[in-house]
Amino acid sequence: MMHASDIAQPSVGLVRGKMERPQAQMRQSPAEETPGGDALVKVVLAAMKVLYEKQTSDGVVAMLRTGDPVHAVAQTTLFVMKALYDASRGSIPKEVMLPAASVVIGLVSELANAAGVKISGAQAQSAAQLVQEKLGKRFGGQQQPAAPQTAPPAEPQAAPMSMQGA
Repeated sequence: MMHASDIAQPSVGLVRGKMERPQAQMRQSPAEETPGGDALVKVVLAAMKVLYEKQTSDGVVAMLRTGDPVHAVAQTTLFVMKALYDASRGSIPKEVMLPAASVVIGLVSELANAAGVKISGAQAQSAAQLVQEKLGKRFGGQQQPAAPQTAPPAEPQAAPMSMQGA
């Protein structure tokens, strides 16, 4: 995601008697320094669109309100990732799926808490592990589950349950 600090301050100069502002020069962002960085940013932005646009957010919130919070967050994250992969016709690089899911699960956890589905940081971590295991089987290379990018406030931990039918 681009921030104001990513843009070098342009200078204003006179060119042929007219005030002209040169194009802002972009600094290299951390996403551009990482393999698949642009693809990762695109996947996360697309996931945010699914999660927060009015047309889809009500359905996402309904999914989050069903059953155990750990499984609801994991299932919702898997649903979003599958929808994005299918919509891309499989063009999302496989090496981007696991890192993107780590970011998306943090967004889903935040949305769950905002929707009144309380999920602690430990529960979000359990959901992240379920998602990483499932996606690791599909896209190869089991990775250590990353902590959700935006961890919800800590609450008492519920015992993790096995993910069935995901």
